[in-house]
Amino acid sequence: MAGVAATAGDLAAGGWCTPVTWESQGNVVHGLLQRLREDVEQLERLVIDQDLPARVIRAEDHLAEVRERSETQETQLAEAVASVKDLMALVRRMDARVLWLERRIRLSEAAVLELDDVDPEVVRLAAVAESGRVARLALLTSSARDAMLHAVDVFETADATAAAERDRALGAAVRLADTEHPSGPHRSAATEFRAALTAMEVASGEASRARDAAREARQRLRRDDALRSESEATVEDGERAWATLRVRLRTLVAEAVGTAALLPSWFTTVLGPMPPAEHTDRWMEVATELLAYRITYRIGDPVVALGPEPVGASRQRHDWWAELDRSLRELQR
Repeated sequence: MAGVAATAGDLAAGGWCTPVTWESQGNVVHGLLQRLREDVEQLERLVIDQDLPARVIRAEDHLAEVRERSETQETQLAEAVASVKDLMALVRRMDARVLWLERRIRLSEAAVLELDDVDPEVVRLAAVAESGRVARLALLTSSARDAMLHAVDVFETADATAAAERDRALGAAVRLADTEHPSGPHRSAATEFRAALTAMEVASGEASRARDAAREARQRLRRDDALRSESEATVEDGERAWATLRVRLRTLVAEAVGTAALLPSWFTTVLGPMPPAEHTDRWMEVATELLAYRITYRIGDPVVALGPEPVGASRQRHDWWAELDRSLRELQR
């Protein structure tokens, strides 16, 4: 190609304006064609040396294989999606059939086991347990008491340090008065006096900053101690009642499931008719807590297990409701 360009340049340099013969023009064209053939041959050798045709063929074969696999996978995916849709439709039909059968059974003479229709002793245990929980919530938690005790300790430590440094400064002042200036004992007493005075000022500042917090902490601890003394029996009775209540309700649920009793709708809606093969203990725990919640607050809704969210209720009840709601949702995943 460079030869072609050079020849064209030669023509331009020679100029077409000068008289030329057909023979000279033919020679120029012949030279151009010769150089063009050489450039084509050089390009062909380059293509052969680089094995470009073979590479192109291999790339096309690989691309064909990829397209074939992609088409196969798309077909398989479409078949899988169709199978899933068929399965989902089958599950919906089965759910509808189960619901229909359950309604027929409930409308028949078969009796539904009303789990929350318990004897008065169970109701009493639930009330005692609730009273114990309410009394315990009125007390400071262990972490809160620790924080109060720490605030008191910070002040007392700083105050004791300030008192000790004050005594040390007084002792050094006495020695200053009893020694002659500028003797060694006098200088030693002066050094100790300055150090004690500085330490006393630092500790006094810490005690001053911690005094208000310590005063409030002492007051809260005294109130909590008095309240603990008053509610100790209520809290202990509540804990014992709760332990007994859990055992009785867990036994009730286990017997109902073991005898394949027809359970109420509010129970089966959120927990199903029986525990799952896995995480059975967790299922039993949540079922027991749910039943205890309904009995404690006399929830009578035949369909909604927890009843409406207890807006405006005590913190204890609202926290219990929220915890159970979260646990039931986790079991349904």
